[in-house]
Amino acid sequence: MSATSHVIVGSRLEDRAHLLARLALVRRLRVLVPALIIPTVAAAIVTVVLDGAGVGCWFRWVGMAAMIAFLVVSFAGTVPINIHVIDWDADNPPADWKAVIKRWELIDVYRSTAAILAFALFLIAAARQLTSS
Repeated sequence: MSATSHVIVGSRLEDRAHLLARLALVRRLRVLVPALIIPTVAAAIVTVVLDGAGVGCWFRWVGMAAMIAFLVVSFAGTVPINIHVIDWDADNPPADWKAVIKRWELIDVYRSTAAILAFALFLIAAARQLTSS
């Protein structure tokens, strides 16, 4: 395998296999991800509304801000790319496909960071609430 046969450092797949794997993931995750995100956002909103001013409130509010950042980055960044990518032909991809994938991966770093931060902040808020009782 040549150095140019893969997209991003760490990718071990040849171009066609990489595209087929990515297309399969996009098709499956476009159903799974909303099924996970909708209840997560709903739980975050309920938590902030019900316990917004209690112990750990600062962590809950910042966690909610991180959750909103996750949603904004997703809907402005990765979702439009996924909508575009789903119609690609692995045997005849667009000329700029590697740049599109690289852009998606960069955006995903920010999106994933926001999601992890939101989770950590809500976890800290819950821990503070439990230890204050």
